[in-house]
Amino acid sequence: MFKGLSLVFMLLLSLSAHAEYWPAEQWPTGPTVTGPALQALETYAFPPRDEATRKGIRTDALLVIRDGQLIYEHYAGPTTADTPHLTWSISKSLMATVLGVAYGEGLFKLTDPVLKFYPPLEKHPTMTMADLLHWASGLDWQEDYEYAPLKSSVVAMLYTHGFSLGFGSRIKGINALVGNFLLFLDFFFS
Repeated sequence: MFKGLSLVFMLLLSLSAHAEYWPAEQWPTGPTVTGPALQALETYAFPPRDEATRKGIRTDALLVIRDGQLIYEHYAGPTTADTPHLTWSISKSLMATVLGVAYGEGLFKLTDPVLKFYPPLEKHPTMTMADLLHWASGLDWQEDYEYAPLKSSVVAMLYTHGFSLGFGSRIKGINALVGNFLLFLDFFFS
């Protein structure tokens, strides 16, 4: 497994993170990637699927953007470019990257209240951007799936209350002082 992951990281590290332009409706395409590293990546990430057991690596899609251009795009199973796809926890990394750029451009301060950018959290006016970025929101949120599905806030959001951007405003309350409690809160970054 580490061999496969190292191939992915080598491919990603070889790419520049500097995007020179942003796409409109479609990403502009760049030079086609070829070679043994790509072959190894595809062999690892897209093995034949066992739909009966659903075991093993089950990559649905992989896209690589380099210098603002799409240089690699591959889909598996029923997934296509038009298939909506939940990003789950990876969205935290993407959001943190975007927030890092926004912070660097002076678009917000760590001391800014989250309410300034997300009005549904009006019941929690002391929560700051730093609290969210440090996983210290203090919100009463239970992210259990298998171990306590009946108490899971995620299961409630997805299957009972229904998802909406306003779901955050219905969170029961604070279970610790804001800024003083480390809480893995996937909801605000997913």
